[in-house]
This record gives sequence, structure tokens and C-alpha cells, in this order.
Amino acid sequence: MIQKKLKIKYFSLILICMLIIIFLSFRYITTIKSIYKNNLKELASTSIEFKKNSLKEIVNKTVQEIDIERDYIIKDSIKILDSISIDENLLNFDNITLVTSKILKVNPEMNIFIWDNISNKLIYTSDSKLNTDTILTENDFLTYINTYKLNRYKLINDSKIIAFCISDKSIEEKVQEIIKDRIRKIDLNNNSYIWINKILNYEGGDNYAIRLVHPNLIETEGEMLSTNTPDIKNNLPYLTELEGIKANGEVFHDYYFKKKNCTCISHKLSYGKLYPKYNWIICSGDYLDDLEDLINKETVKFKKDMILQISITILVGILCFITSGIIGFLLLNLINIHEFALMKQKNDITNQHYNILERKYDKTNEIIHDMKNHMSSIKALAELDNISKVVEYIESINNDIGKLSNIVITNNKIIDIILNEKIYLIKKHNINFKYEVQPFNLDFIQNKDICTIIGNLLDNSIESCINSKNKDIFLKIHCFNENFIVMKVTNSCDKKPIIINNKLATIKEGIDHHGYGIKNIEKSLKKYFGTMIWDYDAINNTFMVTLTIPVPSKQKDFSIF
Repeated sequence: MIQKKLKIKYFSLILICMLIIIFLSFRYITTIKSIYKNNLKELASTSIEFKKNSLKEIVNKTVQEIDIERDYIIKDSIKILDSISIDENLLNFDNITLVTSKILKVNPEMNIFIWDNISNKLIYTSDSKLNTDTILTENDFLTYINTYKLNRYKLINDSKIIAFCISDKSIEEKVQEIIKDRIRKIDLNNNSYIWINKILNYEGGDNYAIRLVHPNLIETEGEMLSTNTPDIKNNLPYLTELEGIKANGEVFHDYYFKKKNCTCISHKLSYGKLYPKYNWIICSGDYLDDLEDLINKETVKFKKDMILQISITILVGILCFITSGIIGFLLLNLINIHEFALMKQKNDITNQHYNILERKYDKTNEIIHDMKNHMSSIKALAELDNISKVVEYIESINNDIGKLSNIVITNNKIIDIILNEKIYLIKKHNINFKYEVQPFNLDFIQNKDICTIIGNLLDNSIESCINSKNKDIFLKIHCFNENFIVMKVTNSCDKKPIIINNKLATIKEGIDHHGYGIKNIEKSLKKYFGTMIWDYDAINNTFMVTLTIPVPSKQKDFSIF
């Protein structure tokens, strides 16, 4: 009947374990899938962030090149202006055009002006758009010359002022042409490139901008653009770009666009930055199909790995089920063997207990049997007035009776055996031993664990008393609130125990008895979810150990047995 119940419990446990395995496997797969998705998101986010940084670096570098190129052109123009030298004798009215044309041929961005102080008028200008009627005096002439970003002028023959000027517009036009040509020649990785759109109307709409440079669509350079133009997914990339530029001066956005050197359209990430001086939006982009291909490959690989993991889980589950069946069969046999061993152990302890009691009983009967003879002897000694012999004889009888007084009865057989075993040492070392044991039931604790716990507690207390001036041991075992068995031993202790990592360490000189047997006590307590605390009273030189063991619900019967 018991085995049948065990089988039912065991197979129920196997079923529960299988359900738990299935649940945990499902949770594992779900968790792994979630982790995989998060990893993919992180991979995509990291890759996109890398692409963004790369695109931003390319555009910022282009912006820097514009400023660098401008500085270079200005410095070069200054050198040109400073290097111009004219033979004053050749500069007369007849050959002015000839002399200036040679200079302008080499430096077409330059303007030349000549003011005649004698006639008090502008006698030559290379700028056909200049309204000479606005320049009436020498001061007017010099004021106009200074409107140019770069200018040099000097007095010739005390009658003429010749000025060489380069306008800001001509410098910027030259910078723009150089930058546009350079961008067309740049070849970036992964079919990437740089392009420039010039904003004409910040309000957007049709013809809001012109495509200045576009290496992917060279034939469309110069075409007007519209914020209403959609891509194949009906996104409005030009509108998104313009709104971002107006809001922040720069923008990241994605859309679908034709790849360079082919007709296929792909997902693209772009970065655009406004260069306000020219109203240029300088852009660069990178296609995302490589990232999408990587994600697709990782997804396929993940699915294969998951199928493999599920297959392994199912196989492990089947093996566990088979193994559990085999273990269950072996456990049932072991239970039978264990039950037999426990019964034998219980019988041995019971027999030992009764043997002790029997020997004590026999000794008592012997003394009682001899008591008549003792009394006769005492009477005879008294009649002879041999008082000293009477006293000596009575003391001898008291010693025999004293031996019987060592019998400790706690109503717990195993504890009785342990106490009677230790009582000899206690008496030998003149230790004052007191105990208080209430009725309790320790059936839920194995006898070997009771021996380990009580035996080590008493051994430690006896050892401490031997090395102490005072020699007192008090053992108390009682039930608290019908839920806990409490065992408390208080003994004399002149030396404070050493605590290392919240563990008791030995105070003995050697290491053979390291730990006062505490480790063995803790090991036994752990089986029954018990706890142990200790306290040292430095004032009274006492050491106290308290053990608390919870009573299982089925064992809450504290009748004496």
C-alpha cells in the first residue's frame, strides 16, 4: 500500500517535472527570441548610428573644404594683386586697353579701374555694368574701390590712380565651381556619393530648389525640385529634408532612391546640412540594403538554431523521462532497504537503551539485596561502639547509591543514552551539570542526527568547562508554541570565542578540533531547516548556544514516548 502511494506520488512528480520542463522550455524559447530581437535592434541601431556618424563626417568635411578653399583663393588673390607691376610710361590713353587686357586675360576675375585727376573722371573700367555717372570725384572713386573684398591701387605719374579689384562675388563663384567639380569626382564606398541642392524658396512647393550637383543623376543637374515629389513608398523626402533643415539646419532621413550605376531602387539613409552662405543643402547618403541583408541572414540563422534547440530540448525531455523511470524503480528498492536499515537502527538503539536501564536495575537490586547484610554489619559495629567504622561503612554505601543517582531520565531514549555516556566525564572533571528537558517528540529527527547535535554540544561545553575557572553546564530542551524544538546549552567559558566570517573558529592551540564540532551540528540542522545562534557573556564568562528546529505539521504531538 505504501509502495503504491509512493509510485503515485513519484509519477505525479515526474508529470509535474515534465510540465515544468515544457513551461521552462517555452519561456526559454520566448526569452531567447526576445533577446534575439533586442540584439537585432541593437545591431541595427549601432550600424545606423555608425552610418550616421560617417555621413555626418563626410558632409562636415565638405563644408570645411569650402571654407578652406575660400581662404586659399583669397590668399592666392592677394598674392596676385601684390605681384602686379605696370610700367608707368606705357600707361597712356592710347595703350591703356592693351595693357589691361593682358592682365585680365591672366586674371579674368579681376576688375581694373583708372581715375584721371587732371580730367577728374573715370577714364577706364573693365566692369561694363558699372554706372560711371555715380563716380564724380576722387573720393567717390576710392569709396567705390573699397567696396571690393580685395583691392590694390596706386598713383601713377601724379595724375592717375589705377586700381585692381577682386569682388567677393567672383571669389565665391570660383569657390563654388571648384567644390562642385571636386564633388563630382569623389567616389565613396558602397555606391555612396555627395550631392548639392540649392534652396530657392524656403516655403517649399514646386521649384523650391535646384539640383546643382548629383553624381548619380548627372543628366538632371540644373533641374528644379519639388517638395511634392514622392518615392516608391509615397514618402516625401524633399519635404522631410526641407522641414529638418528649417528646424535644425541639418537632418537625417530615410527614403527609397535609385542606386548609382544601376536602375534598382533601394532603401537609403541620408544626411543633409545647410550651408547658409550659398543656400546649399550639402548631402551624403548610404544604402541600407547591406544592413537588411545582414538582418535577414541572422534571422535565418536564428530560426535554424531555434529548431536545433527545440529538437535538443525534446530529446532531453524524453531522456529525462526514461531516466526518471529507471531512477524511480531504483529508489523504490532503496526505500525498502532504507526502511529496513532504519528499523534495525531503531531496534539497536532501543536495545542499547534498555540494556543500560537493565544494568542499572540489576545494580539497584544488588544493593537492595545486600542492604540487610549492611544493616546487620552497621548494628554490630554500633554495639561495639566503633563509631568511625560505622561512618566509613555508611559513606561506602552512599557512594554505591550515588552511582545510581547518575541515571538521567529525560523520557527520550537516545538523549538518555547520550547523557549517561557523558555523565562520567562531567563527574570526573567536577562539572556542575543541570538539565531541564520537557516532554517532546523527536521522531522527525534521525537518531544519528540527535547524537551529532546533542553529543557535539555537550563535548564542546565539557571541553570549555575543563579550561575554565567556573565549571557549570546547563542543558535545556523544550517545545516553543508547539511549532519549534529549542535546545539550549549554557556553559562556563573564560576565553572569548573567535568569530571569522560570521563562523565560530577554534580557540584551541591545535587544529584537529577546529570549530568545536559546530560544522557537524550545522550540517545536521540543515536537514531539518533548523537554525543556530550563539552568544558570549564577557561579564559572567558564559557561552550559550541555542538551536531552533521547526516541527513538521504532522509531528505536532508532544506526548511523552
